[in-house]
Amino acid sequence: MLPGLTLVVSPLISLMEDQLNALRELGIPAAILSSDSSREQLERVIKELGAPAGPSYRMLYVTPERLAKSKRIMTLLEKCYANRLLKRLVIDEVHCCSQWGHDFRTDYQFLGIMRNQVPDSGAG
Repeated sequence: MLPGLTLVVSPLISLMEDQLNALRELGIPAAILSSDSSREQLERVIKELGAPAGPSYRMLYVTPERLAKSKRIMTLLEKCYANRLLKRLVIDEVHCCSQWGHDFRTDYQFLGIMRNQVPDSGAG
């Protein structure tokens, strides 16, 4: 596992949960932010993202809707990136947009700004 935080944007909560469980079994710290996340989970992730040393987890899974609708999360991710803590951006299931159009998940359109916000993270 490479150092730094990997942000994985995925529309499939059950897949994210399966991957989270597999990572935890391997001893790799990870977290999820989705519509199913509790207020406590959200606050814990926000606290971790805002920590001076960066988050203790290595992978953060987030739905496109959660990312697109939270300025607070975006601001913290930009801060992580500026501090060289956000290393990679992975957009999962993006092929569904090209096959089914933007009606698949309209918030995937928002991810285009990620190219400008975190240009050296693989976004693009």
